Amino acid sequence: MANFIGPFNFGTAQATTVVGKGIIQPSFSTVDVIFAGLVGAIFWDLITWYFGLPSSSSHALVEA
Repeated sequence: MANFIGPFNFGTAQATTVVGKGIIQPSFSTVDVIFAGLVGAIFWDLITWYFGLPSSSSHALVEA
């Protein structure tokens, strides 16, 4: 839950590091796009959990 609330309380300074540069155009990064990626990562985690497949939640968030 803290990963979801953190950017709203403390900003997105971590996203401006090397991991977050050059992946997408900043104008494309709207709240709706970020929320869709978060929902997709959660959905993927639930699917892999249900079927007992090994997965990484943090990797799902980075790829989203």
